[in-house]
Amino acid sequence: MLLRLFGLWTRAILRMRGVRRAHRKLGGFDVRFYRHGAPDAEPWLLLHGLGSTAHTWHATISALGDDCRLWVPELSELGGTHGPSPAMNVRQATTAMTELIGAESPGRPVTVCGISLGGWVAVRLALERPDLVERLVLINCGGFGDQDWPSIERMVRVRTLADVDRLYSALFLDAPTVLRLSKSMFLDAFRSPAVEHVVATLSQSDAFDERDLSAIECPTQLIWGRHDGLFPLATGRRMAAAIPDARLTVLEAAHGVHWEFPHKMNEAIAEFRQRTKGRRP
Repeated sequence: MLLRLFGLWTRAILRMRGVRRAHRKLGGFDVRFYRHGAPDAEPWLLLHGLGSTAHTWHATISALGDDCRLWVPELSELGGTHGPSPAMNVRQATTAMTELIGAESPGRPVTVCGISLGGWVAVRLALERPDLVERLVLINCGGFGDQDWPSIERMVRVRTLADVDRLYSALFLDAPTVLRLSKSMFLDAFRSPAVEHVVATLSQSDAFDERDLSAIECPTQLIWGRHDGLFPLATGRRMAAAIPDARLTVLEAAHGVHWEFPHKMNEAIAEFRQRTKGRRP
């Protein structure tokens, strides 16, 4: 029932934006994803975070408009993707997204934009296949190794409604009404096999450090909530200092900036697009 609700909700929201649903066999998964925009427009790949689906990006899809070609994949069965596990972990997602770019944008690198876990995959993609990544946008990005990972894991292992309240305090300054009214669905999502699989299979080998980040040569925009209770702003500052061609924009937000302040997030993305227009690493 949960999977059906997530899938129907996502499809309904994105259909209103004129977005078309597709699927491909990628990295051993039958990956559902959404396409939008003219085939020859500026290419972008948008990666959602843990326990979420492609609906994360509905406001950004509208903001980027018809002058971008967008691909918005589902990284777990919550959004209709199926395979050997209920969700793609970091390594599996990196492999699948490498294949997606190769199939959908052959010969043309893309801007990869990721939130939280999606940002982690974006970094790994830029490190392993820099030829495929034109630019990076990392929003409250996961994956930096030097953090209090036991505390982070305890935060995202949600078992009760009290745990939801605790996680909400890390995600939001003031949780949006739709999320305050749907705590039970949020609880079900974070207790789902999809989230459990990702958390259980995270590995130190998937993480990155400042030395890794120093190898990223493409223009990079980091967007961080000053009050992020999951990945603190200090982490964003260290990442921005390590990446040679990076800029950090700090918003008065927590982790879930895409929920609370999508317009501020999209303004930062638009400024980055304008600043880096026509640039190549």
